[in-house]
Amino acid sequence: MATPPLPTTEEFPTGGGVPDQSDPTSTSYDERELLLRGTGSVYGYGADTDEVVVVETGRSWTTRILARWPSDPAKFSGTVVVDVGHPEMGVGIMWMLAGRHLRREHHGYVLVTTRRNTLAYGDATPVTLLQDHDPVRYAPIEFDEGGLTWDILAQLAALVRHGGAHSPFPSAASKVFMGGFSGSGAYTLMYSRSFHDRWQRAEGGPLVDGYVIGEPSWYQHISSADDRIPADQAPRDLDVPAISLYGSSQRIFDDLVGCGTARIRDDADGPSCGVRTWEVAGSAHTARPGCDLPASDLDLGHYYHLAFDALARWSDGGAPPPRADRVELAAPSPDGRPRLRLDEHRNAVGGVRSVKLDVPVARYFTCPENSANVMEVFPPDVLSALHGDHTAYVDAVRVRASELTAEGWLLPDDAAQVVAEAEAFDGFSRSPMTT
Repeated sequence: MATPPLPTTEEFPTGGGVPDQSDPTSTSYDERELLLRGTGSVYGYGADTDEVVVVETGRSWTTRILARWPSDPAKFSGTVVVDVGHPEMGVGIMWMLAGRHLRREHHGYVLVTTRRNTLAYGDATPVTLLQDHDPVRYAPIEFDEGGLTWDILAQLAALVRHGGAHSPFPSAASKVFMGGFSGSGAYTLMYSRSFHDRWQRAEGGPLVDGYVIGEPSWYQHISSADDRIPADQAPRDLDVPAISLYGSSQRIFDDLVGCGTARIRDDADGPSCGVRTWEVAGSAHTARPGCDLPASDLDLGHYYHLAFDALARWSDGGAPPPRADRVELAAPSPDGRPRLRLDEHRNAVGGVRSVKLDVPVARYFTCPENSANVMEVFPPDVLSALHGDHTAYVDAVRVRASELTAEGWLLPDDAAQVVAEAEAFDGFSRSPMTT
């Protein structure tokens, strides 16, 4: 293994930057947007897709990073999360899902703009989206080969570990985690499988200390130089931990994106390493209104909080996080597609549990019209039959939240949020359509 070369950073020439939709709400964090420049290689596969080979060297690239850290440098934990920007939409989904936990723990965060060569949603790339927003400010970005992403990620991780004048952070990181969701989850999966073992930090040891692989979508070409897609796409056993997170059943999601069961694997434990797959029952890939119903209030972010909390302990040799049952499946549909097994409330059975499903006030499902996670609140008579009254319901929520916290499935701050939501719930006295 080798140590990646260190890239350089510089300020943007002009303009105020893109107002990121996931900006921190707390004033206790600082933010800095920088150009990141370096030189990298383009890769392909060898005789089979288990082997990665260099097909071109010396390719210059310039991309954008957005760093966040505690305003008081003395509070910085030393941990940095590298958020693999969505390779087509450009957004930083890890901050949306886990930003509250990162702030609570005083971690650093850096979003890096990536891209993929095969576009699924039109002609725009993360680079052209930035340049359309501000042609002058973002003109220096020069990044036309998606296959350079792997060296960009490695070099950024090396830079934040090294610290110094070109680091976006006020001090060097002692630990680096990497994560992504959907398209960037696929990129996180690809990097962990094909490039984690290629690089090490200067003093030895892994360059990245753990991975959060959020519901990875289509596996991409490694570069424009090689159009092969590996048949085996399951997370590999590495010398660091990795946690894969899915909204509901992995088998259903993999079927939708055409992966079959090639990513299904068993959990594993090792010293400071291992693999977990968590399927969050009742969730889905996105939550937004659909089917004339409101967006689900099942907070998927709680499980990303758990994942980064678990990585911090696990990578230091602490106890591994709990294992979870898979979401249960019923008989396949007439056309052979996998389907969820549902309980008497028409909610998913098995998987990682939540207060929302175990003390239910709604049905949670994926709207077939737009594939969004929605909720259908039970009418008052059903709520009364299930829970008695609002006070009894809140008491049941407190009990279940305490149980899940003790079992390792809910962090205390998130348990408090769930109880507060139950206290504010007024469905016992109003129509579900007004929720």
